[in-house]
Amino acid sequence: MSQPGIAPELSNAIVGTLWLMQVDAFRQQEEEGMLSNKYDAMLNDHRPFLADLIANGETLIWAAKKSGMVSPPLKFTIEDLEATLNSLHATFRAEHGPKNSQKTNELIAQLFDGQKP
Repeated sequence: MSQPGIAPELSNAIVGTLWLMQVDAFRQQEEEGMLSNKYDAMLNDHRPFLADLIANGETLIWAAKKSGMVSPPLKFTIEDLEATLNSLHATFRAEHGPKNSQKTNELIAQLFDGQKP
């Protein structure tokens, strides 16, 4: 995440701070959508924003591992960035990944209801 005239380690910390702020804002929008029962209507916009956050996080972590990162004022580490990125990947899989077929859902429901398939 090279910025002219700024040491890469400092640039990575700055970009990391901004990225974490973007993730926080994204998560707040998700929460607001759920609380207002508008989450399903948001899903078409949710996917590209989430994919963009994931791509930026991947690039940031790659740069931080390659060039290092100074300890930012918020005291987060590369491992914290990786954990945040992993949570975004999990959200993507859960919301936009493959879904079970109707038959699979019925079998799962039967198992939880104690019925034999």
